[in-house]
Amino acid sequence: EFCSCGWPQHMLIPRGNHKGMEFQLIVMLTDYTQDNVGGINDHAICSDAVSYCGAKDSKYPDKKPMGFPFDRTIKSRTISDFVTKNMSYTDVIIQFKEH
Repeated sequence: EFCSCGWPQHMLIPRGNHKGMEFQLIVMLTDYTQDNVGGINDHAICSDAVSYCGAKDSKYPDKKPMGFPFDRTIKSRTISDFVTKNMSYTDVIIQFKEH
C-alpha cells in the first residue's frame, strides 16, 4: 500500500551503539516561493509517508526530487566543500542504551 511506503518510524534514526557512534546531521532550507508546486491533492496525502515517498500522483512536497540533494553523486571530498549557504551541519553522537 502506498501510504505505508518508506522506512518504519523506528528506523529513521540510526541506532548507534553502546559506546556511541559519530554522525553528521545536515539541515537544508529551500525557498518555498521558488519550489512551490501549487495545490495539494488532500486525497493523495498519507500522514506517515509524505516526507519519504511524496504524495501519490502529485509533485508535493516541492519541485525538488525526493531525497535532494542526496539523490545524486556528491563529488566534494569534505562536508565543508559540500554545504552551501542554505545548509548547516553538526557532529552528533548517537548512543544506544538498553531499557
